[in-house]
Amino acid sequence: MKIKKITFMAIYIALLVVISSFLLIPLPTSSGFITLLDAGIFLAALRLSSKTDVFLIGGLAAFLLDLLAGYPQWMIFSLLIHGFQGFIASYKPHKITFVLASAFMVLGYFLATLLIYNLPTALSGISTNILQNVAGILGALILNKIIDKVGIKWI
Repeated sequence: MKIKKITFMAIYIALLVVISSFLLIPLPTSSGFITLLDAGIFLAALRLSSKTDVFLIGGLAAFLLDLLAGYPQWMIFSLLIHGFQGFIASYKPHKITFVLASAFMVLGYFLATLLIYNLPTALSGISTNILQNVAGILGALILNKIIDKVGIKWI
């Protein structure tokens, strides 16, 4: 990787972690939290051409967010789930792949919650994960239009 690309990705990951930390909504079941991380992952999928880069951005940002938010039991799950969410979302056309990426994320966290906790807790997370993805997709689409209008250059 080129230094410029590595630097951009590191700054973008850090920005996602910081923004998601401030807008972190813990779930009452102690099984995780809701954030705007998905918006950053979907935005990266819209703006970047490399599926691997979006995998790394999504996975590493989620991994670090779990560590800093006090949910270390989720770190590896989040690395893989949000990483593959970004990878899937990077395929075009985005309308279909965003839905598939969201379904993968919801299913991934359902299975991970089932493994860590129990079925009722896993079921309770489905609606919040769907809501998080819908908000993430809408947020990414709005931010993408703003970036286009303002003319901000990405790598």
